[in-house]
Amino acid sequence: MMLEAYFAPQCSEHAHGFRPGKGGPTARQALYSQWAGTIWCIAGDLSACLENLEHTLLVSTRKEPIQDGRFRHLMQQLLDAGYLEDGKLHRTLSGVPQGSMVSPILAHMLLDKLDRLGETVLIPKYTKGTEREQHKAYRKLVSKAHEL
Repeated sequence: MMLEAYFAPQCSEHAHGFRPGKGGPTARQALYSQWAGTIWCIAGDLSACLENLEHTLLVSTRKEPIQDGRFRHLMQQLLDAGYLEDGKLHRTLSGVPQGSMVSPILAHMLLDKLDRLGETVLIPKYTKGTEREQHKAYRKLVSKAHEL
């Protein structure tokens, strides 16, 4: 609850993955209603996302804003807990516990960095100007029409 309360308001409003009440359908709805005229859109389905989250990235992301050492220690214990299979304990170097209440927010914390990259680097770089550039074949046809 602490992670959700702290990170959710800071995360991109355009993110739909691993957020309460959001997902693919809300992303499509936002695309159609708020982004009319969009030429390109980045959509992804991260295969085995929760199983492959890198622990070192999660730890560094959490350290940025949360200074409470006890809380950070508790989160580290959660990541280091591993899993039981057939009564045998398996240690994990990546991933977050499946079914854990904290898994979605941990995934969202990392994916927010990707969202911010898109918002601060990709969108400004690739959405310049006031008009779309005309397609090369279209320009040739218009030129030919003027000649005729």
